[in-house]
Amino acid sequence: MIRIVILSLLAVLVVILVLRFAPRLRALLLAVMRYPLLRYIPVGLVLRLVRLLIFRR
Repeated sequence: MIRIVILSLLAVLVVILVLRFAPRLRALLLAVMRYPLLRYIPVGLVLRLVRLLIFRR
């Protein structure tokens, strides 16, 4: 459980650093996140993956 939390924190940190130093990628991501359906797909997939990893018993 702790390993999953640490890995997710590292992944978030990497994403933040990439978005900070890649303005084109940040603009593209913000444009995609304006649409609710396109926003739901990646966010929903990440949440489902986290649920599967946490409750994989």
